[in-house]
This record gives sequence, C-alpha cells and structure tokens, in this order.
Amino acid sequence: MGFRPGSGPFMALVVVCGLIVGTAAGFRLRSIALRPLASSTPGGRDQELDRQAPASLPERPEATPITRLPLSTSPLLGPSGPDSRRSLRSFSPSSGLDRFADVAAAVTPAVVTVISRRRLEGDDNGLFQRFFGGEHPSVQGHGSGFILQENGTILTNSHVVEDAEELVVRLSDGQEYNATVVGRDSHTDIALIHVQAASLPVVQLGDSDDVRVGEWVLAIGSPFRASLGSTVTTGIISGKGRDDVNVTDYEDFLQTDAAVNPGNSGGPLVNLRGQVIGINTAIATQNGSSQGVSFAIPINLARDIATRLLHDGHVTRAWLGVDVEAVPTEAARAAGMPHPAGVRVGSVYAGSPAARAGLLAGDIIVALDGQPLEKVSSFRNRIALFRPGQRVELLLLREGATQSLHAVLAELTEEMREELGRRPRPRPTP
Repeated sequence: MGFRPGSGPFMALVVVCGLIVGTAAGFRLRSIALRPLASSTPGGRDQELDRQAPASLPERPEATPITRLPLSTSPLLGPSGPDSRRSLRSFSPSSGLDRFADVAAAVTPAVVTVISRRRLEGDDNGLFQRFFGGEHPSVQGHGSGFILQENGTILTNSHVVEDAEELVVRLSDGQEYNATVVGRDSHTDIALIHVQAASLPVVQLGDSDDVRVGEWVLAIGSPFRASLGSTVTTGIISGKGRDDVNVTDYEDFLQTDAAVNPGNSGGPLVNLRGQVIGINTAIATQNGSSQGVSFAIPINLARDIATRLLHDGHVTRAWLGVDVEAVPTEAARAAGMPHPAGVRVGSVYAGSPAARAGLLAGDIIVALDGQPLEKVSSFRNRIALFRPGQRVELLLLREGATQSLHAVLAELTEEMREELGRRPRPRPTP
C-alpha cells in the first residue's frame, strides 16, 4: 500500500506516529530543567534517548519529609541494613583506588533495573487498529532500584512505577521477575515493590545525616537503556539540604556531581563504605543528560517512608495548621537572636492544632520536640513525618520571651492538601 504526502492514509500515519513520539518524548524545558530520571521507549525497544519522562511516568517526581522514625520500629532495621547472610554487613573495602572497585563489586548485585510497560491510549478514529493490526502500541519505561530484603522487597522512585500496567525487575545477573507495587508515596517520590524470590543479595543502608560535603560517592543504575544495567559512575557530595529543587513536595536532597542520567531513577547513591546514602531522583540539565548537578533523596527519609509503606501500604502525615516563613534578619535582631534561625508564624488556621495550642502570628519557633530548627523546609518535613494524634513540643520566642507550647497534631488528608493548596499564601513580611 503506497502513501502519498497529503493523502488520507499518509496523514493518518503521521498522526499515529506523532502520538507515539510525542508521548514517549515526555517534557522538555527550554533552559535549565530539573528532570525525573526514568527513561522510556515506544514499542518496548531499547534506544538511545534524549528525553526524560515516558508517557507511563509523571512529568515530575514528588517529594518528602526529613525526620525519621525510631530505627527499632523499622523492619528494615537501621544503618546496618537487613539481617541477611548475603547483605553487605561484613563488607570491608580496601584502601586507595581499589576501594571504588570493591564497593561496586559488593553493591551492584543488589541493584536492579525496573521495567514498566503500559498501552498507549488514544484510538478515537481506529488508527491503531488500522495500522498496527488491531493492537495498541505499548510504551516501555525503565528506572533502577535496589533490594532491601532478601525475600524480594525493592526500593525505587514512585515515578518509575506510576501508571505501569506491567512491572518487570531485572537482576544484575539477567534474571527477570514480575513485580507488584507494595505502596508508593508520590509526595516523596518513593515506592516499594516486591518480587517473589528468596535469598537475594541486599544493600546496606547508611546514615545520610552523617554525609559530608566533599566525600566520594558512587551512583549505580541503568542510564538511558535497560540493557545498560549495573552502570557505575563516581563523584562527590556537592551539597546537602537542597530544598528548592521543586520536584517533590518535601525536599532535603543530597546533591552530587556523579554522572546520573535518565534511567538512573531509583538507583542507589553509595558511599565508600558500601552503604546506600540516597536514591538518585532528578538532574538539572540543559540537554537532557548529566551536567554534573543531580539530586538524591536522603536514605534516612527513604527508610522512614519505606517503613510506613511496608506496614500500611501508604503514608499518613500530620498537620499543625500554620503558614510559616523564614525569619527576617531584623526580626531575629529584635528577638535577641544572634542570627536568623527557626521559622516565623505567618498565619494560624482557625480550629487547627496550632490554634488550640495557642500559637500566634509573629511567633518564632526555634525548636520542635527538642530539636533546633534552621529553616522552613526542615519544619515542614519534620511535622509531616509525625503521626496524627502525636503530641509535640514547640519552643518559641514571643515578644522577646521564650515560651513552650504543646500541640496534638491532626491528620493531613489529601482533601485538606488540595484545599490548602488553593488558598493564597501570606506574603513574607520584614
């Protein structure tokens, strides 16, 4: 059958191809763009890609809090990782340049490629049936992940698995397993998936609070193609506490210059002790590939979220009921503070836990449950990780005097989140 430019069949084919290419191309920004790191291919074929978000994945990952649950409550245990004969608990890397190779060899067996597939929607005029034999073309995306428990519990990014109709996990040795989603949290871009397996190698979890700027790290994952699994790159920690990346709702990212590319989403960022300290999630780029600025979710946050997903299948967050802002320099001086710290209350929602506790606009909260506050993001993150109904202590400055108040936190429901998102925020005041 021939196709002439301008003919009906030719134009129909152009429309169909445009649907496929446009869907797989995801989104592209003109200047520096922060991008999720999943990779996708129309028709299920591995190709070299210059795009970031497949049709089966959201355009941006979503984010998370920074306070963690007591390690004793976590079935994932603590920084030492799961109790498994095949874990990296006894791993002891050598010194010098061989250390990188030792860490890579020890961790890579527990790093996986997560392949997601879904059918391409949109056949209003029967075009798919006409040109593809009655079957909808599929969109295949992939990301990375790492094994937490030897029975097949795997940690990855939420945007890697969202909207997937089929999930396949490929191990570093080439074995493949069908996977199911245990739970995911789009607000932190964290997901737990599971495969039916036994005696799998597992990672060792580190302590992201102890990470230092300038220390060496390795990023492991499947950049660009699923066939490039177990790719290892190195770099340093370039920054900590990055909270203005704007790819998740709760942010406290680690920044690294290790080469991280589309397809690395959900893969581990590892220190030279062979411990996972972060989940590679987003990059800042002008061309769709690594330019030396990438962001990883701290593993302490990920451990908290994963624990809740494993227990409940979802994450329940607490709500205090205040809008807060950074403390201006003049306000800090007036309060007798050596430098601006904590958060200033901009407004208090009527009937909220904050209102019942007696918080007032203008109060400067300097500590939450005995832990000092430095900035707005840490306050939001820590409040969100408390359990609804939990009683917290707020240390604050009011008119130059120190006061301590207690509040019983409420639940932040999705309906409340949507309503609060529609309300205008108070402007920061001097």
